[in-house]
Amino acid sequence: MIEATEEPTGKCKKTCRSMLGLTLAFASAIFAAIMTLLVKFLQEAGADHLLLVRWFVQYFFMLPVLSWRREAYVKSRRTNITLFVASTTCAFASTALFFSLTMLPVGDAVAILSTYVPLVGFFACVFLKEPCRVSDVCFAVLALAGLVLVARPPFIFGSETQSPASTSGSRTLGIILATAAALLSAIAMVAIRKMGDKVHFSLFLFYFSLWGFVISIISILSTKELVLPCLDDILVMFLSAFAALLNAILVTLALQNGAAGPVTIVCTSEVVLVFVFEYFFLNVVPSVYSVIGAGLIMTSCIGLAALSIRESNKE
Repeated sequence: MIEATEEPTGKCKKTCRSMLGLTLAFASAIFAAIMTLLVKFLQEAGADHLLLVRWFVQYFFMLPVLSWRREAYVKSRRTNITLFVASTTCAFASTALFFSLTMLPVGDAVAILSTYVPLVGFFACVFLKEPCRVSDVCFAVLALAGLVLVARPPFIFGSETQSPASTSGSRTLGIILATAAALLSAIAMVAIRKMGDKVHFSLFLFYFSLWGFVISIISILSTKELVLPCLDDILVMFLSAFAALLNAILVTLALQNGAAGPVTIVCTSEVVLVFVFEYFFLNVVPSVYSVIGAGLIMTSCIGLAALSIRESNKE
């Protein structure tokens, strides 16, 4: 009787943990969309300055947390290596993405970055031995199709949204940076999942912010483009930084509680939320392609959530 009672309890805990991961992933997408919306209100500040403020806020926000937890390092060497990989790849991915947005149309950059979704499932299957089902592949393809329709990259839909100011050289470099951001994001997602709950999210965000801060300082000093932003830009940058902080915390917790593949695809709902916020706050009416793409992404998210519950109940 005791064993029969404990078995359903274990299944229930696993199901609840899986759903918690998906819920945290969707919440992180909300804050990521807010962060994106706030960036559109910048007037003078550039990508370097926005990233610098983001790392500054995250770094000093995590200092008291680490002091309270008295945790500055991990004793396990293997876990330390995984932490280093996760924090550095996250920092480089964020930097590469923001720089690619200055050289590419936003649609191109988003479409290229979205390729990290199937890469996460592939890396998780290879390194974490997570099951890779046919349904996972189908939902990943569905999400990617939705992202492409929402982003409408010019190299697929024509040159209607192509920026005339972009040159061939800068576009090529932008594509390389966006591709690097996608690859690094996939590696970071799997590394965070590998750490699991062995590393507190505050420790990961501390080193993530530290490496990002160093990268931004080097970038600003090398380009010599340090300027003092206006008060409105400072307010927007700090609000965006706090939204990014909440997004990073929620993503880390989501990956620690749910499978890397489903959590990552749920995070792609950020694209849908961005268009919703744009409609209500900036009066930007989405096109038919955007509506169809948003529907495909949400269908993929709902399907993965249902599949996760079903598989947890079977085990």
